[in-house]
Amino acid sequence: MEALLIAVEAFLRRMPYFVYLFLLLLLGVMLFRKTLRYVRSDGKPYSFDSELTSHDNPAFGLYFAGYVVGLALALAGAPVGLGDDIVQNFATITINGFLAIALMRLSAIVNDRLILTKFDDKKEIIEDRNSGTSFVYVGSFLATGLMINGVLTGESASLLLMVRDVLIYWLVGQAILILGGQVLQRISHYDVQAAIEKDNVAAGVVFGFFLAALGGVTRMALAGASSEIWTELVRVIVFAGLGIVLLCAGRFAADKVMLPASPLDHEVGDEANTGAAAVVAAVFSAIAILLAF
Repeated sequence: MEALLIAVEAFLRRMPYFVYLFLLLLLGVMLFRKTLRYVRSDGKPYSFDSELTSHDNPAFGLYFAGYVVGLALALAGAPVGLGDDIVQNFATITINGFLAIALMRLSAIVNDRLILTKFDDKKEIIEDRNSGTSFVYVGSFLATGLMINGVLTGESASLLLMVRDVLIYWLVGQAILILGGQVLQRISHYDVQAAIEKDNVAAGVVFGFFLAALGGVTRMALAGASSEIWTELVRVIVFAGLGIVLLCAGRFAADKVMLPASPLDHEVGDEANTGAAAVVAAVFSAIAILLAF
């Protein structure tokens, strides 16, 4: 009985922080809804709710779900390192939470402008219902959420230094995603973005899971980062660089060992084989998980 009471008490002590974090999550979702702008080809603005209900748009639902999970991962880093001062704890969570919300929203713009550069992402998701494009966003959101989570577990000498550190490490993390995306496209023997634009979901799955796995690897380097910017950047760059190499090697292994009957580029790029893409996504995920543990 005593063990039961201790377990219940421990759970209840977490509830005020959980409720506050959930409210921050809802605030971040509201910001996302209010700031997502798009005008259809017929000149009519889209409706957020209509895409999820009357239009039954699976691509938009996937896109939105990826953002929610990515934001939750980012916010999960907000309460790390709390002390006994309740007021100070909530102040820390508030500052970290607002930073996470703002940076997650900015990450969507980065994806739009600097990762998928050859077509209009929003048109593909909203008008063309292109789930391949949504999977790339899901990967980017998960990667960004993981990296922000890692940064928020660090320690800084002051509030201003903390804000500076978070912004710098976020920028570095986005640069890593952009670079990693370019590397994946160069080693693929098909035009990745052209395939995604043609509603090739398999190509989007491979690209998205690559970004998510790269975010997981980079989070390891960012976890507990201090204000010693240059020292930390060396660590992050080494982890990310070697992570990209391992993920590319994993893609090669999936091609030659797990899918030896037909070239991976043919199965994904030409055949749009989501089964083959799922195998590659699993390999990317396995590499990130094994490195993390």
